[in-house]
Amino acid sequence: MLSSNSYLALHETTEEDRLVNEEFEWAASRASGFLRDSVIAEFSAKLNQVEMLPCSGAALTVAMHRAGINMRFLGLLAARAALPHVHDLLVVEMVARQAKHLLAQNLLRQQLRSGAHLHGDGLSRTTVELRLREVEMERRETVTDFFNLLLGETPASIAYWTNVIVPAV
Repeated sequence: MLSSNSYLALHETTEEDRLVNEEFEWAASRASGFLRDSVIAEFSAKLNQVEMLPCSGAALTVAMHRAGINMRFLGLLAARAALPHVHDLLVVEMVARQAKHLLAQNLLRQQLRSGAHLHGDGLSRTTVELRLREVEMERRETVTDFFNLLLGETPASIAYWTNVIVPAV
């Protein structure tokens, strides 16, 4: 859905500003309704009638973007999916996108922690090179730990899915 505040001025100063903002609000609401009730409904019907069957996340992304649908509507499409394989494709794409986001966050946190130790006056080249190797090992460990949680069947993995992945999707 489009943000209802997309076109609001920081400060409405006149009656004309208020009317213009109401007009933008109305237009944004109508566009959002059209997208949800027409464009997404038509796309969903094509998926359910197998008129279109993307066979990968990349093909799904291309098809949605060509139809003018943002990927944030994957959940709505999944809720409207009548065929199990279509539903599964949409859910897998949602999980994959959330996993990518979480991995990027984890790597950024690890990089920020590691970066603090790389900068310092008077560090020798050897010390910096050793620290860079340590950072690379930490990065590999972060990625390995993430995929073990994402793809594993341990109690920690189950807890990760229950507390992080499912609520985010």
